[in-house]
Amino acid sequence: MECGRKMIKKEKYLPFLVEKFRIPSYLADFKSQLRLDSLFMLLQEMSNKHASLLGVGWHNLQKNGFFWVITKMSLKIVRMPLWTENITLKTWVRISDTATSPREFEISDEQGNIIIAGSSVWAILDTKSNRPQRISNFDSNFLQQEYEADCDKPRKVKQIQLPETPEFLKKIELADIDMNMHVNNTHYILWAINTIPKNFYMTHSIKEIMVNFISQARFGEYYSVHTEEISDTEFISTIYSDQEKKEFCRIHSKWVKEV
Repeated sequence: MECGRKMIKKEKYLPFLVEKFRIPSYLADFKSQLRLDSLFMLLQEMSNKHASLLGVGWHNLQKNGFFWVITKMSLKIVRMPLWTENITLKTWVRISDTATSPREFEISDEQGNIIIAGSSVWAILDTKSNRPQRISNFDSNFLQQEYEADCDKPRKVKQIQLPETPEFLKKIELADIDMNMHVNNTHYILWAINTIPKNFYMTHSIKEIMVNFISQARFGEYYSVHTEEISDTEFISTIYSDQEKKEFCRIHSKWVKEV
């Protein structure tokens, strides 16, 4: 795929992308802190901005019949940013010897303390076949860094037993679909959080989350969410299709009781 190399046009040689951001009210929850799905939105946007500067952003790939997908994400959360708080987001591509592209994240407060660290794994798929492509076909130098974020690396989340009958079924609507014509990954996070008991959410803070994005959910399909409490402070949630119980996403969250 020599054409992959020819399509690259780097705008800037930035090994790290760093941006400042103020938390708006529409991204906060009823505890006045950044919602978990909003956090994933910010990290997704940082990823695309940095990829675009490296010449492999959404527009660059789309016009040549390819697109990025995230396959795994791991986050360690000291605390969530609060409404109106100013934060600094940082992202970079980590060195890898696999066909996927690992991307790291850090979010710092105004004092420079790292309050969120993240690690993710991305792949490039062919638009027509949905088959993964070799990252090396698209760029000979992703400006990969040896520096790693201080969190667990993404790994497989344990599979849980799904109920014989779904607790509910919801249809995937237009607002769920992103530019790649499948459900945006941040929606899975929102759907899973909505199954956490309100009293638990009110008295606990999330400290770690491991996410596996397994398959693509599309417009018109029906989905359900099953959440299993595996300890007093841990949940595993699965978003799945009502047809043959195909899994879309699997999420393991760890929480701590607030003082």
